[in-house]
Amino acid sequence: MSGRASKIKGCRVERELVTKFIEEGIKAKRVPLSGAGRYYAKNMDGDIRLIWRNKEGQKEVLKVESKARKSGSGFATLERWLGSADFLLLKRNRAEPWCAMPWRTLVKLLKGEIREWQAEENKQATQSKSSTTDI
Repeated sequence: MSGRASKIKGCRVERELVTKFIEEGIKAKRVPLSGAGRYYAKNMDGDIRLIWRNKEGQKEVLKVESKARKSGSGFATLERWLGSADFLLLKRNRAEPWCAMPWRTLVKLLKGEIREWQAEENKQATQSKSSTTDI
């Protein structure tokens, strides 16, 4: 694929992803000049920004880098390793772990659904633990 065609494809995929985030109720914006922006300003790296307000009402931003491959080369191994798991942790020696996950898991995390589920599980576990210790 030529450089121009590759850039057009990258922009198309970035717009598709922004649309998917917005459909899920997650505020997202495509970075202008994505890919090239890092040469102009430090805060222009990445392809997409996810924006929300934290509990204190302060603006939070996540930088997103996106990659697309027609054949999925490089992705197939990750998908095989993931199997039926919800996410895949990757750890290189003396480096910070990485995480790869399907879209559905990412959306649940960003919306706080997994956190709410975990809090409910912890509450139930605590209640059952206290009821067994009372016997």
